[in-house]
Amino acid sequence: MTQFNDLHGECDILVLGSRGRIGRMLRGFATRESTGDMVMPSLAWQSRRGGPGLIGWTPGDPAPLRARTILALWGVTSGTQTALSANAALAWEALDLALKTGATRVLHVSSAAVYGPASAASEDSPLQPVTAYGQAKQEMEQAIAVWHQSHPGAPVRSTILRLANLAGADMLFTNLDKGAPMLLDRFPDGRAARRSYLAPRDLLGLVCRLHQKAQALPPVLNVAGPRALGMDDILNAARHPFTWRAAPPRALQEVQMECDRLHRLTGPLPDSSRATALVAQWQAARQFRALDRLGDPDTDDQQTQVIDIAQPLPPTAYRGQPGLQDSLP
Repeated sequence: MTQFNDLHGECDILVLGSRGRIGRMLRGFATRESTGDMVMPSLAWQSRRGGPGLIGWTPGDPAPLRARTILALWGVTSGTQTALSANAALAWEALDLALKTGATRVLHVSSAAVYGPASAASEDSPLQPVTAYGQAKQEMEQAIAVWHQSHPGAPVRSTILRLANLAGADMLFTNLDKGAPMLLDRFPDGRAARRSYLAPRDLLGLVCRLHQKAQALPPVLNVAGPRALGMDDILNAARHPFTWRAAPPRALQEVQMECDRLHRLTGPLPDSSRATALVAQWQAARQFRALDRLGDPDTDDQQTQVIDIAQPLPPTAYRGQPGLQDSLP
């Protein structure tokens, strides 16, 4: 991968919020050229505090370099309403920076949390967030629309990426990281809850392919594998023990995102729908984090919002109820 010192003042993709959990995973795959046959564009990785291989940049500073695409990972996932409102402000900062860097495309990371506990949600489904985080992401999306309305003729286009549960950044995998015991809801068919997932290497590849698309991108894209995965399948693939309990009456067995628009544009993300491949990508990302400890991350990271909550106290229950994710790593 092209390093920052080799960029000579310009890059293909400028990634904002690179010291957080998602940023670390993507950098791990990119720097180790673990993206298979993908043609890697040049990437620059921003963090407010900088660090090895990172650009230290804070909103209000001069543009750090020229870029063609901006990937906005930064965001706030928990805290007060005031803290969460920073998501909207950061979206504006990303768009203002696009004007300064010459970027013509901004990929904003949002979340399936904007749909609430909906099944088969498409990009045109109503937004009905049930958590403060989901509401903040909806407000962020609204702020992006307002920015474009207030900048008619600006040579920047936005695409909002509504991510499914990202392996390595959602509550299930957080508890796997901790080795926490798991308690799964068993539904009448004998299976656990099923949810749409996204593998981190798949996300990196998708961002690269979207950058390379010459045509205008849709304003919103759902991002997930083509099929929902069972929690039991994931834990079995990870060889992590779990116990069952009867699912409560209001538990949702399946929450799947409809991603036909994305798959027509870039092709499906099959690893994100195969438990063994998903777990393998998570395990690789864990190794990257172990090799690349940067201290406490900035709060400019973006984590995906889970629709279910797994209480981080033993025994851990992965339940079919809305909830917030854990704090930043």
